Amino acid sequence: MEVVINILNNDDTSEAQSLIKLFDVSGEKTIVGEAADATAPGAGGNIVFDDLPELDQYEVQVTLFGKASRNTLVTVFARDAEQELVAAQRVLQSELSEIKRDCEE
Repeated sequence: MEVVINILNNDDTSEAQSLIKLFDVSGEKTIVGEAADATAPGAGGNIVFDDLPELDQYEVQVTLFGKASRNTLVTVFARDAEQELVAAQRVLQSELSEIKRDCEE
């Protein structure tokens, strides 16, 4: 299984900076992956966590920084061993919970 985080920076001038953490929440919450990324203005990209242990339950935390954070969209999905989208594990921007918004720099 792979967990993929798609980041789309809709800001025309500022880079979208992000910190992504992937946790196994089957029992005690344990971090199993972490990545930092900078997405250029008007661009998108994927952060892929692969070679994961078998995860029964997982949590993804995405922290966005800087001016572009207000114009950046995030989606999360999983792919199986055949690289097919696991529809039951697709989370759209509108389904994410905002925990904290970074102050504008």
